[in-house]
Amino acid sequence: MKQMSLAAAAVLLLAPSAWAFECPARIKDANAAIQAAEGSVAKISDPKAKGNAEGMLEAAKDMVKEAQKYHDQGVAKKSASDHYEAAAWAKAAKWLADQAKGGM
Repeated sequence: MKQMSLAAAAVLLLAPSAWAFECPARIKDANAAIQAAEGSVAKISDPKAKGNAEGMLEAAKDMVKEAQKYHDQGVAKKSASDHYEAAAWAKAAKWLADQAKGGM
């Protein structure tokens, strides 16, 4: 029982650092998706579709900024919830960039 308690305590203590390593990877993925989408969006000929895609990219860039803000807070406060927020914002940004690239 004592070993189980120690293992549970170790997991709880290490959880924030595990999330801290995921955030930069998710932010990097989102930035790569945005960069790839920018090339595709530049080639869109329909002004309305291009405007929509550009708006999606701007929103994705704002989401990456939020992700970075939460990651930095998570590192400073050693907060797993901030790292979770950072990963969620980055995943949303990647999804939106992918939509701008492929949906137009």
